Amino acid sequence: MQRKVRFLAEHSNLLKSCFCYNGLKNKERGKKRTYMDSSILWMLLLQVVLIALNAVFACAEIAVISVNENKVEKMAAEGNRKAGKLLNLVSDPSRFLATIQVAITLSGFLGSAFAADNFSEYLVDWLVGLGVGISPDILDTIAVIVITIILSYFTLVFGELVPKQVAMQKKDQLALSVAGLITVISKAFKPLVSLLTVSTNSVLRLLGIDPDQDNDQVSEEEIRLMVEAGSEKGTIDHEENEWIQNVFEFDDLPIRDVMTHRRQTVMLDLDASDHEWEEQITKSPYSLFPVYQENKDSIIGVLNAKKFLRLKDRSRSHVMEKAVSGPYFVPENLKADVLFANMKKDREKMAVVLDEYGGFCGIVTMNDLISELIGDMDVDDPAPYIK
Repeated sequence: MQRKVRFLAEHSNLLKSCFCYNGLKNKERGKKRTYMDSSILWMLLLQVVLIALNAVFACAEIAVISVNENKVEKMAAEGNRKAGKLLNLVSDPSRFLATIQVAITLSGFLGSAFAADNFSEYLVDWLVGLGVGISPDILDTIAVIVITIILSYFTLVFGELVPKQVAMQKKDQLALSVAGLITVISKAFKPLVSLLTVSTNSVLRLLGIDPDQDNDQVSEEEIRLMVEAGSEKGTIDHEENEWIQNVFEFDDLPIRDVMTHRRQTVMLDLDASDHEWEEQITKSPYSLFPVYQENKDSIIGVLNAKKFLRLKDRSRSHVMEKAVSGPYFVPENLKADVLFANMKKDREKMAVVLDEYGGFCGIVTMNDLISELIGDMDVDDPAPYIK
């Protein structure tokens, strides 16, 4: 017993030192654990911020690309400042895409770099603490892969897919909201953005693609498909669908497919008597009559029945002066849309169609052309244009 007391007395200072050392060691571990917990929270917060930035840029990319440029131009003309900034982005898509790509790349790169560099160390320490019997170097590689997969998942869902879906639903509102931010970023990274824009345009030109080409052009086939889809869904009724389809067919339609052939055309012979003219005009349902001399290939004018019926003096010379106008000759291979525009501009109601040899082959009235566009229609005048 005395030996034990003597031992404790002799080694009391050593024991005190050991206890103090263990206490300090535990205290340091506690501080380190607190520091680690705080550090992890800050790094997690940083990752959330970087993913949020990625989401903003992904959202901006879809919203700005999808916005209607004509609508933005109208808003800018009305004095909307945000629309003015947005219009600058839309009018230069190469620069806009380069800006967005720089921003997305930087946020993604920083997120991956911080995650791999910081979280992997804690994950390795945690696995070693669990007693995993694998080399720390191998554990570090595994940790980087796991962290990359987890980070990629959250970035894809919250930084890409969800924002892009939202942007497609609310493109106008979001495009106006982010226009100012993207403009600031474009100016901040102007040298890099300019380099990327020039490089992209150069590669496109090498591929035979004009980077300045208007990408908003819509083909006739695309419009037809959209109209048909709208008709099937009920947003466009059958009559509207028919009108739109007729418009596209109209510019490919030669007037020989629209005209009334010479055999069905009611005509007036200049050598016929005044009585024969009056009888033919009053009994006919038509309001326009080609007038020929000697033979039907020699058209000298077009008589307007309404003007004729208003005349008290219906002598041939007076009728020719007051009710007959000069013929409006057109070739048979002329397209219907061109003839429609010309007749509207020249205020002509009837065109006399000539074949390639200059012979009379038929007539086309403005009513014929309108019918091709919108179908048969009722005319206020009880005497319709000649067919």
